[in-house]
Amino acid sequence: MRVRVLANMGAFLSTVSAFIATSNFARCLSSVYRIPRIVVDVGCVLTNTLPTGPYRGAAGRRRITRSSG
Repeated sequence: MRVRVLANMGAFLSTVSAFIATSNFARCLSSVYRIPRIVVDVGCVLTNTLPTGPYRGAAGRRRITRSSG
């Protein structure tokens, strides 16, 4: 499985925004399935929106759910 993502970081980086968009995204991508090889390319983009941050402890999971559907 190969996944390429451009992550919206918002107007500036918060303390955990890069972690949410990269490490946590890749860790949660396979969900409950056993996938032998996953290649994830993540690009972080600064935009004029609100900064990325955790939401009730579900950091990154909402994005993954939408991208895999």
